[in-house]
Amino acid sequence: MKLIEIKNNLAKIYYEPANEQLLLSDFLTIDDNNKTILAQAISVETTSKPDTNCAVVKFSLELDKENRITPYSGYVPTL
Repeated sequence: MKLIEIKNNLAKIYYEPANEQLLLSDFLTIDDNNKTILAQAISVETTSKPDTNCAVVKFSLELDKENRITPYSGYVPTL
């Protein structure tokens, strides 16, 4: 998966459905050097490339260093 755009608490990612399955409402982690964010897929669509799909995810929660779930603080990861 490749993070390509971030706006507010939403991000757009590209992924290859043949290698990675992502369904609507699935949760995934976005790991940055500083934080780990849990994001939920709110939109999944095809792209002009036949082997690539696009998903919009909403940053929902964070994981701290002890892997405890905490509320999303508004932190924006780097691309």
